[in-house]
Amino acid sequence: MFAKGHNGQIRIEADWLIIERKGLGRIGHSKGDKRIALGQIIAVKMRPAGRLANGFIHFSTPGRDELTGGLSAANKDDNSVVFTRKQQADFDAVRDHVQNFLAARTGAPASPAAADPAEQIRKLAQLRDEGILSDDEFQTKKTQLLDI
Repeated sequence: MFAKGHNGQIRIEADWLIIERKGLGRIGHSKGDKRIALGQIIAVKMRPAGRLANGFIHFSTPGRDELTGGLSAANKDDNSVVFTRKQQADFDAVRDHVQNFLAARTGAPASPAAADPAEQIRKLAQLRDEGILSDDEFQTKKTQLLDI
């Protein structure tokens, strides 16, 4: 699977997501290629591209702060790729692939909103116990699910 964006491109090979930065504009400023094991991704954040603004996709991993600040922050983040409206479909496919991988790994349904909150908390506790989520990440998600 492959998606070429405005400030990088994404390849998925087996259980790896590779973010590549290429092109003349990146010479001397390249962050280099980044390989993320799909099993280390805990969430996907995506803002669709619009008529006037590009979109972005961001992959959250343990131990990193959540992306805040929108497009400007995504443009500087090494776990994010910015894309245009013409590139949207390819990035939708990447998002769906990663979300399906996450759902299969955790046993959660692809649509988390349809899942029972108690069951989701049990699955998150299991991820915490396996060391995939930190205690803080677990508590944050638990609070969101319980809408406290």
